Amino acid sequence: MRKVLVAAIAVIFGGMASLAMAQSAKEGKVQTLDELLELVRQGKIAETKEHRQREAEFLAKKNEQARLLKDAENTRTREERRSEQLENVFEENERKIGVLQQQLDDRLGSLKELFGVIQQVGGDARATFEQSIISAQYPGREESVTALIEKVSSGTKLPSIEEIEGLWYQIQREMTESGKVVSFPAEVVLPDGVRENRDVVRVGTFNLVSNGKYLQYLESQAILPS
Repeated sequence: MRKVLVAAIAVIFGGMASLAMAQSAKEGKVQTLDELLELVRQGKIAETKEHRQREAEFLAKKNEQARLLKDAENTRTREERRSEQLENVFEENERKIGVLQQQLDDRLGSLKELFGVIQQVGGDARATFEQSIISAQYPGREESVTALIEKVSSGTKLPSIEEIEGLWYQIQREMTESGKVVSFPAEVVLPDGVRENRDVVRVGTFNLVSNGKYLQYLESQAILPS
């Protein structure tokens, strides 16, 4: 059996050598079996070199992929650790805020009730100012009231005495001016869109008159002919 196998291999290699020699002879490269042997050896060397180069490239890519994977895993570990730290800081800050808020509520005491009154009175006054024709003569009154309301409702800022007195002053001025008939300069928007400066007469909180004609005051602070 062994002899048969050896004989078969010899026949195969012999046939391959004959074919290679025939092909090389046809191309004018090989004339003898020694030359064919040398040609086979050179081909084997070249093939071995190519295989080694491919193997080296494969190992290099494999090592690079392994390095990238390791870097990604390290980055994930760092971010997870950082996330845990941030969560702990957030929870601690939430606890501190709760303690400080309770301390603030305790110290404010009855002032919280005062702030509630300021919000209610301020809201009513602002609605009045927005619709009152007195604002045609004294524009921008509602802005200061809005700022005061936002401050007392924030829960973190305290209004000054001057700001609280400012609200009282604006309410008192609305009451005082409602009983006056006065003339003041104002810009009137005509029907064609032209803006014209005129002397306007205000009758309390009832009417605005200019050039013998009634005017109307809009919440946008524009004065138009009726």
